[in-house]
Amino acid sequence: MSDLSLLALQRAGLPRFAGATMPDQLVAGRDAARAVLQKYVPKLDFDVAGAKATLQQIAVWEERNSTLLGAALADPSASSLPEQIRLAFGADKARQFVLGVYTEAAKGIGPWTSGAVAREAATGQLIAPRWAEEDAESRLQVFGSIVKMDQDGYLQQLWVPPTGTQGLGLPVAPILVWAVVVTLVAVAGLILLYLYNARRLDQNNKVMAQICENAQKQGDQATIAECLKATVGLQQQGMFQGLDDLMKALGKLIFWGGLAYVGIKFALPALLEHQATRRGRAHA
Repeated sequence: MSDLSLLALQRAGLPRFAGATMPDQLVAGRDAARAVLQKYVPKLDFDVAGAKATLQQIAVWEERNSTLLGAALADPSASSLPEQIRLAFGADKARQFVLGVYTEAAKGIGPWTSGAVAREAATGQLIAPRWAEEDAESRLQVFGSIVKMDQDGYLQQLWVPPTGTQGLGLPVAPILVWAVVVTLVAVAGLILLYLYNARRLDQNNKVMAQICENAQKQGDQATIAECLKATVGLQQQGMFQGLDDLMKALGKLIFWGGLAYVGIKFALPALLEHQATRRGRAHA
């Protein structure tokens, strides 16, 4: 991790999620973050273009102001950002970014819950134990950031129209767009964490896609089931190619799983009946 990302993590004060194992913690974190977001967006759908635009805006902001942001995050007495580096964007685009990165984090945990990540890390062929630890931490940081932003009231600022807008004859959220300005150091830390983890998950989900594809080739039904289960209720198109690769891999799993189902449900009984008929004729 870079110095700025470490400072952002230290300042964020993220919650930890209970669980005896890492997969347990990931599921607990995902479920907690999902419950928070579904208060505002029950179907968890988002605009990909809007999410990408906000990510790019935050990336430019971070690059231009890294020195001042680092100083603010490192100062325990600082609560507000200097005015010249405060971040402003439309609430709608910020919402898309929050939902988009959550989707990236949630869709990739199937190989974790099936045990495939642990097995792959043990062999060291596709992934290393350190990679697995960092992947889990990235996903947990995304889930924790969502819970923390909700606890601090920041998500409500993004989704709930400001007082007075209802009486102006304007449409309400999510069509209504209002400006949001990041002034607090703690919120800036959370947004930076979200940015850094979005970048990592872009690459990591490509590996998760490979694990899911390998499961199909190897007949690993448990991993196939968990890869598919992780996508339930989530938007299919992601922010990055990594998630799109994952969804293509899952599409293949659905296709081959469907063929297997048809074979077991219809073709196999027909074949057995045909063989029984031939045996009956042979004995006659």
